[in-house]
Amino acid sequence: MKKKLIVLFGMSGSGKNYLGESLSDHINGMFVDGDDLFTDQDIEHLKQVTFTDEMRDDYHKRLINYVDKLFIENTNIILATCLVKQRHRDLIYKHYKNSVMFVYLETKDTLSLHRLQNRQHFFPASKYYDLKRKYDPITLGFQYLSLHNKNNTTIKDLLELLKTEEAL
Repeated sequence: MKKKLIVLFGMSGSGKNYLGESLSDHINGMFVDGDDLFTDQDIEHLKQVTFTDEMRDDYHKRLINYVDKLFIENTNIILATCLVKQRHRDLIYKHYKNSVMFVYLETKDTLSLHRLQNRQHFFPASKYYDLKRKYDPITLGFQYLSLHNKNNTTIKDLLELLKTEEAL
């Protein structure tokens, strides 16, 4: 069976973890919260939005190594991560090529901020716009799931998107 990495990416508070955990139940996949791979030092820099490009490079190398190990025993992996910089999207794409599908999740800023304010997470809502300014534009080649016009996006929306790409 072909191995598949589905990368859900977007701003903090966009719903990556919620949809990723739900998707993993539906496709018998393993869910990975990319935040779990941050070191304590990374987290301190992320809280202040002083996470450097070098730190991002190291983090994405750890992320790829971790996913590679998971692929030994898992066919489908769902990864939720921010992917602020295009070069890191490209790095993951080049490493996994035909086995990866990216889905960008976009939400209204007000919804993301509400989620960040109401959850226990290291990334403070007060730094949301600082991070957004650093976020590279989304280029062609990614699936795009906009949550702007929906109060509740269901896993059904994501499953339909994936089916159209023959990801499952």
